[in-house]
Amino acid sequence: MMNTLNRKSVWILALLLVGCSESPEGDQNRIVAKQPEQAAVVQRVDGGDMTTAPRTGAPPAPPAFAKVVAVDMRVDKNGAVALKNPRVQYGEPPNQTGNPPMFTAQVLDRQGVTILSVPLWDPRWTFVWSDDKNRDYVDLAESADTVVIVPFKGKMATMSVVKDKERLASVDLSPAVAAFCAKNREDPDCRESPQPTPPKLQKPQ
Repeated sequence: MMNTLNRKSVWILALLLVGCSESPEGDQNRIVAKQPEQAAVVQRVDGGDMTTAPRTGAPPAPPAFAKVVAVDMRVDKNGAVALKNPRVQYGEPPNQTGNPPMFTAQVLDRQGVTILSVPLWDPRWTFVWSDDKNRDYVDLAESADTVVIVPFKGKMATMSVVKDKERLASVDLSPAVAAFCAKNREDPDCRESPQPTPPKLQKPQ
């Protein structure tokens, strides 16, 4: 029985020696050492790597000196439109893409030429997302107020609201532009501050 145990011990020892000779200790160390190096250079589609946190999808900052013109607008039950309180402020205009042209805001220069047209939603129309039967519908108020916001244009002088080629209301933007430039003379658009002269109005296009 001792001979049998000795033979088994010899076989076990031989197998251990063979295993060690196939995977030298130096090679094992080199494989382990490479693992962290490989993980550090793997790039993700978001621009980070496997050792950093994912980057957030923050929107880009607006361009320097980006400005808008905001005008209060009221529509009464008869469809009459009133514009008042124009002001210029820093910021970017909302995305108006897809708005049905219930009204159109037109920005004109001092010669009465339209330099910008923006489709406007009738503020009297409001969505009611569901009723007691889980149906969506639109409600029409008698009158409503909103704020028309358009990009700033250096030659802008007047804003008009038009419907079916009929001008419903107009407001002079020149005093608002002059007041803004008086406070922000470093703005590139204010280096030659426009004079608040009444513009010439042309027939809506």
